[in-house]
Amino acid sequence: MKMPFKPMLAKKGDAIPQGDWAFELKWDGIRAIIRTTPDTTHIWSRNGRDITQQFPELVTPLQDALGIGVWDAEIIVTGKDGRPSFPLATGRLHLGNDIARLAASKATPATAMVFDCLEECGECWADEYWHIRRDVLEEVIEESARVKLSPVSTDGHALMTLAREQDLEGIMAKDRHSTYAEGKRRKAWTKVKCQCIEDVVVVGYTDGGGKRDGVFGALLLEDLDGNDAGRVGTGFTDAQLAEYWVLLQAVGVRRTTTKGSEQLHWLKRGLLAEVKAMYRTGDGSYREPVFREFK
Repeated sequence: MKMPFKPMLAKKGDAIPQGDWAFELKWDGIRAIIRTTPDTTHIWSRNGRDITQQFPELVTPLQDALGIGVWDAEIIVTGKDGRPSFPLATGRLHLGNDIARLAASKATPATAMVFDCLEECGECWADEYWHIRRDVLEEVIEESARVKLSPVSTDGHALMTLAREQDLEGIMAKDRHSTYAEGKRRKAWTKVKCQCIEDVVVVGYTDGGGKRDGVFGALLLEDLDGNDAGRVGTGFTDAQLAEYWVLLQAVGVRRTTTKGSEQLHWLKRGLLAEVKAMYRTGDGSYREPVFREFK
């Protein structure tokens, strides 16, 4: 089955918008378009991949909570600290069999944070204003442990303070009088982040050791202008370490250099990726970088 709507995308903002806006926390998870009926659930990732089987614990709860319709949501998985963990969420996408998926659904169950109504009982709402779509969603949804209505605030500054205190990614500002621009990136949805999340180019890697023996230790980075951006060695699940190691080997190494006692392996071509960090330091590297995903 084809994904019924392409997700609307947000533009980056440096300041909290003023005026008639609503504000939500920016959940650090997997963007999802969801279609529900009383008998079926389909979940698609942002790029249109059907990921329903990866989250078996959401199938029935979504049917019970939403009835018939198409919904925009973020699927999150919380870590031991109670905060959404992007590596835990994306790690679920790489589980290849039903036994592993079922085990993960019990060990680290996912939650669908639903934030928009695109279609309900056969009626399309995408061309209506955000505040109307939100009213429909609030009227329909029956929340449970696995399906939640993403909370909304009218105070963006207070919500940003909460996001910083909880070490979350940031907030989403939404123009209350905006329609759903399917597949488009619009300022009507503006993301304001506590930490910087930037595109980088992975240009090499270091050897792994200890628990990472046989894979890589850290990825070597450049910014999009070709400047050295340091390295990132955190943010990987065990499954991702193995998967990305295969990817690096497929790209191949063009040369190896030595820095102190360390060998640096430089790839034949760069790979576009995304990292989260506090900020860039004077030498261009990232402060406390965490790898998010290859793009």
